[in-house]
Amino acid sequence: MEPIVLHLPAALKPLADVLSDAVAFTLAAVEHARSDEPFVYAAVERAVATLGAEVQRALHQTILSACDREVPHLLIGGRLHRPVLRREATYYTLAGPVVVTRTRYRPADEPRAKTVDPIGVRVGVVGAGWLPQTCTAIAFLVQLDPSREATQAAHQLGVLPYSRASFERVAHRVGELVMQERERVESALIAAYVLPAEATGVVVSLDRVAVPMEEPRRRPKGRPAKGAAKRPVVRLWHMAYCATVTIHDASGKGLHTIRYGRMPGGDLDGLVLGLRDDVRTLLGMRPSLQVTLLCDGAVEMWNLLGEVLTEAALGRAITRLVDLWHFLEKMGKAGRRRFEAPQATAWLTRLRLRLLNKAGAWVELQAEITAWGAGGATRVEGSARARRADLPEESRRRRSTGVRHRTGHGAPRRQRPRRGDLQEPLQCAFQAIGRPLEGCQWGGDRTPTRTPPQPSLGGGTRTHDGREATGNSPCRVSTMGATPLAFTAQDDPHRWNPVLHLKSHVVPSQVATAFREVGVGILRNSIRR
Repeated sequence: MEPIVLHLPAALKPLADVLSDAVAFTLAAVEHARSDEPFVYAAVERAVATLGAEVQRALHQTILSACDREVPHLLIGGRLHRPVLRREATYYTLAGPVVVTRTRYRPADEPRAKTVDPIGVRVGVVGAGWLPQTCTAIAFLVQLDPSREATQAAHQLGVLPYSRASFERVAHRVGELVMQERERVESALIAAYVLPAEATGVVVSLDRVAVPMEEPRRRPKGRPAKGAAKRPVVRLWHMAYCATVTIHDASGKGLHTIRYGRMPGGDLDGLVLGLRDDVRTLLGMRPSLQVTLLCDGAVEMWNLLGEVLTEAALGRAITRLVDLWHFLEKMGKAGRRRFEAPQATAWLTRLRLRLLNKAGAWVELQAEITAWGAGGATRVEGSARARRADLPEESRRRRSTGVRHRTGHGAPRRQRPRRGDLQEPLQCAFQAIGRPLEGCQWGGDRTPTRTPPQPSLGGGTRTHDGREATGNSPCRVSTMGATPLAFTAQDDPHRWNPVLHLKSHVVPSQVATAFREVGVGILRNSIRR
């Protein structure tokens, strides 16, 4: 075989050495492959990946060296700088660390000012030599899994050969940088968003989830016991908040979803204001968009949305919807208390079909639930639960009464979001936050206020810093299987209003009185046990 001569400039001498090693390995592997001896190709894959990483590092070393400047005077940011030190420095790439000799400079008029690395200024180094794409990759992995699992995943893929501490340090630094530019980036992203031509409405939703937080625990007085924890902590649960803005078409199909999030102690008011500003921007692009608010019925959620997302603030009528899955969850509990398991499942199935296909089905449901209170026994004789005298009124009524005027379903299917197409507007967006992974907890001083970038199911990926930016803590956010379906009642003569929960046992007369007083079906959340 005739050899091929490759001429390389002297500046690429590091690359020539790596290519020589790669050629030697490839020839040896080819010779072994032509033999009949056992061939473990996994080892070949690892070796090829290692050689590829060596090539990457050699290229980075050459390019970064060209970014260095060794001159008596240098203008940086319009200020005159003078050299103060020239020595080797390490830069961290996707393939591993690279050592480059570079000169550091200091402002000529400030002898005690911090020195400046011209290479870092030119390429956008983060922290102590981390290159931009390396930081992006680390932050992406950390927002998918905690730092321990992210490090293991990177090592299995043959990239980012760094420690878990480095992963955490870089991810936190990226989060800090994002926080500094959050408002500007958020405004630029929503302004640059291209609204789909088929979009006819926008659904705004808000939900919360309990997250385990690791907080310092006060040491007991006296001398610590043998084997006591050096840094005692306590595990407490706090509420994190998530929100979505889903753009859908005339058939109710979700086209795109923007996700927002705040960890416990985050700026919740800023989250809601961000929702309002983004909706205003979308309405400015297309004033004909219909606006819908979607929640699970908790009074706190509706109060947060209702104070900011009002008709006056948006300049149009707002439809308020109740999430189907939260409603069916409560009604399923009531059905299991009333019927045996097979009958309860069948009853809940019929209930869902009635709500989805029949206008005014909530009237029949309300009458049915109210009749349970006058019916006496709950189940047939012989059942373990049938020996209970009556069903608690809370289990029977609190959801059915609370969603009055919010469960009319006679409107055409095309007028409401389709099941499975509304991009997880409520419980799916943050159900997996705080996923119980062994050894993983949220640290109070390392708590992110951002939600990592997450692709929407069919809506594409939108990196929305401030909502979908990398957090400054190991964070896991994923989408679960169930997708909420909103109730609609376009033909319902009553205005839709948020559903509030009953928190105690109330008799039917009290329920009727409450309905008459509020007039629109809202039961005040003031009745306690």
